[in-house]
Amino acid sequence: MTAATPSMGQRAGIMISNGWLSARILPFGASLADLRIAGHDAPLVLGYEDVDTYASHGQYFGAVIGRYANRIADGHCMVGDDQLSLERNDGRNHLHGGPDGFATQDWQVLSVEPSAVRLGLVEEDGHGGYPGTLQATVTYSLVGNGTLCLEFEATSDRATPLNMTHHPYFNFAGHGVIDAHTLTINSDSYLPSRPDLIPTGDIAGVDNTPFDFRVPRPIHAQGAKIISYNNTFCRPTSAVGLWHAASLVHGRIAMSLHTDQPGIHFYNGYKISDARPGLGGQRYQPRSAVCLEAQAWPDAPNNSHFPSTLLSPGERYHRRIEYRFSLH
Repeated sequence: MTAATPSMGQRAGIMISNGWLSARILPFGASLADLRIAGHDAPLVLGYEDVDTYASHGQYFGAVIGRYANRIADGHCMVGDDQLSLERNDGRNHLHGGPDGFATQDWQVLSVEPSAVRLGLVEEDGHGGYPGTLQATVTYSLVGNGTLCLEFEATSDRATPLNMTHHPYFNFAGHGVIDAHTLTINSDSYLPSRPDLIPTGDIAGVDNTPFDFRVPRPIHAQGAKIISYNNTFCRPTSAVGLWHAASLVHGRIAMSLHTDQPGIHFYNGYKISDARPGLGGQRYQPRSAVCLEAQAWPDAPNNSHFPSTLLSPGERYHRRIEYRFSLH
């Protein structure tokens, strides 16, 4: 993979547009820094105008996550007969590829078109404790009337765990909290977790639990107890091709998320805290946004009954996420 280091102009953001959607992509973390839809003034995601803010805020706004999105217990897992010791950055656990994961690196700009940009990253053998030199790419493209598509591809010269995802923070009002956003998650099961957010290993049904979002409902109904959601929901076994994993609606904006990933992680932003001004001068607070992260299951390398996340030499990793927007 060969490409130039991002220029100063590119470092500040690459604009893509198709007349319906427009997006600003940063090489740092291959991050979605802004997303707009024609006819609606507010941004659809949280972000910052100043690229340097991304290097210090540590909340993964809009970033591509890897090598392993979400958590691996105690930073340890087996690949064949070898035990990996991954960098710990979430208490005892490994989170989002460690302190120097995909989200903290400058990606190379491989190609730019009016409505698409492709970025690449080479991670050397041993980076963060992972085996194998990994070559990864992500392509952002704006297609049709209102779809933002991300395609992830990767190869490795040694067997390695790999779980790439995208980490946008959605707030269709552009300000305030997201309690009144209406959420649907098309899943009948989720992964219960320990207090440190490592899955227990169980796969539980959502029936008669606060995790049942199969019927559209506000993220937090007025007057109801506020729940700290930070859980992975499972792709139904009946799903074929791109799974309509979730929908999010607020005001005139509706989004449906479609993916071939085996799960979707729902985080209601209860840890958001930053006094620095974001897009439009907004200051973000707990529950300023909702994250819907299409990904493999957390700690899968330590749970043999979870879908495998092992990428072997000679294999090509390929995953797709589509955010389909409409304005009513």
